[in-house]
Amino acid sequence: MLTLAAGGFHMWREFASKLDSIALGLRGIREDLGENVASLWRCVHQMNTSNGMSCPQGQDEQTLNVAVHAQTSELPLQLVSGSPRAQPSHCTVFAAVLTQSVSEQETIKFNKVLVNDGDHYDPESGSFWHITDLHLDSSYQESAKPRNVCLTSLGLPVTDAGPFGSHLCDSPWKLVHSALERMRALFPHPDFLIWTGDSPPHLPVGDLSTAAVLDTMRNFTSAILTAFPNTLVFPALGNHDYWPQDQMPGNVCEVYSKVGQMWKEWLTDEALATFKRGGFYTQLVPWNHTQDSTPLRIVSLNTVLYYKPDHSTAGLVDPGGQLAWLKGVLSAAQRDGEKVYVIAHVPPGVDPWHNTTFYNPATNERYLSILRTFADVIVTQMYGHMHNDCFRVLRDTAGTAVGSVFLAPAITPWKPNNGKIASPLANNPGFRLYKYSHEDYGILDLWQYFLNLTDANLKRFADWHIEYKMAATYNLKDLRPHSLAQLAKRLEEPHGKAFALYFKYFLVSFSPNLPCVDCCQWIHACAVNFLDHTAYQRCLAQHRQTERLPSGCFAR
Repeated sequence: MLTLAAGGFHMWREFASKLDSIALGLRGIREDLGENVASLWRCVHQMNTSNGMSCPQGQDEQTLNVAVHAQTSELPLQLVSGSPRAQPSHCTVFAAVLTQSVSEQETIKFNKVLVNDGDHYDPESGSFWHITDLHLDSSYQESAKPRNVCLTSLGLPVTDAGPFGSHLCDSPWKLVHSALERMRALFPHPDFLIWTGDSPPHLPVGDLSTAAVLDTMRNFTSAILTAFPNTLVFPALGNHDYWPQDQMPGNVCEVYSKVGQMWKEWLTDEALATFKRGGFYTQLVPWNHTQDSTPLRIVSLNTVLYYKPDHSTAGLVDPGGQLAWLKGVLSAAQRDGEKVYVIAHVPPGVDPWHNTTFYNPATNERYLSILRTFADVIVTQMYGHMHNDCFRVLRDTAGTAVGSVFLAPAITPWKPNNGKIASPLANNPGFRLYKYSHEDYGILDLWQYFLNLTDANLKRFADWHIEYKMAATYNLKDLRPHSLAQLAKRLEEPHGKAFALYFKYFLVSFSPNLPCVDCCQWIHACAVNFLDHTAYQRCLAQHRQTERLPSGCFAR
């Protein structure tokens, strides 16, 4: 509905049926609602031929939004974000609101667009999905005896089995499908989708094979293609996407070749050629919001090559030549005026649970040096691997925030175990939607969705819903480096509200009231603030002294 000074609209079903007849007008609006005046007014006049309810002048935005929401609540609605798209098989109902009077000679710019969940569509921003760590356990059987429910419990009895899984098991197919279906229902046409790896289950080497790994990755690729057939997907390899797990080579291998073939629907020939050599690639996002918009480049890295358990690359200065290649790609992007999103599976920085870096220390420092050198080009970085929801702030040598790092939580609810004892902590399944600026591609917000696994199993229904919206939750202007640095500072406040929220969401609301204070707080707060190990240790030492904590407090 276009709610103008001339009046509102009432008959939503009749309105929806007219969308096809005004497709030309909508196409004119798509790129910029103020750009094509003639097309816009043609669209307006057609819509104003409908019968409609009157909207009193001077009605405030909140009241108007509630009224629109009430009118549309019984219709099959879809979340609107990004540029409106012509989709013959879908009907998208939205309301563009013009609250200022204009003449037909003026350029029209709608200042608010209302959608079915009460949020606002911003034509200057876009959105994309991020999923990671799906970890399929195809052996999962809800009705089996406790020790036979799934292989990934490693023989531990599973007493909480339900249709959507258990915290002792990796993901059953039903959980993965429910996640993809919910993502499609929420937002079927993202600008793109990021998938940061780890498809196979957490099983001993002897229980898997290259064929099993490839079969799982093929199934997930097919599932994502089915859920998002018209969406460009940018994938990255995880440490479990190889057999034996963690042992990724820095050269041509069967996995790189065959997985590359699976992903040929998404990647260019040039990207595929690079991927088949070392499991990494780069590719421009093939659209522009305006003719003069800055190009956006995705750089997908194989950071498993730097992962400490990868013995096949131990001692190599630059396995696969990836770091040299990365510097070349970023230098060219800098020269050509491009912006870059870096995606990968294993993140740089410190694993707070083990008080050490994920990469071998020398490579961690070399990688961070490259990120700092090209901080003007790299807009943000996105990873998985930890299964937890967290972020990091990249700082230059003077301590100024120059980069943002986001670690998305896993789909799998599995918690680590050794066959005798399991970790007391786990995560609920989660996926997220990023909001970004069309102008500079800066991250504006992220909407984290989650599934309360216990409730879902009890109700036998997967009620995926918003866990939090980051900017609003932490009262941030956006999620650019400067804003994240402000939040990172607040995480250091002893017993502060910001850190309590952070740790709740870190576990994806697995145990919302679990305290994390003193030593627990500082290992996480320091990991957020410092990605290099020396600075991280210095941060811990400072808190150990100022908070008068025992010297063994941070030992792992």
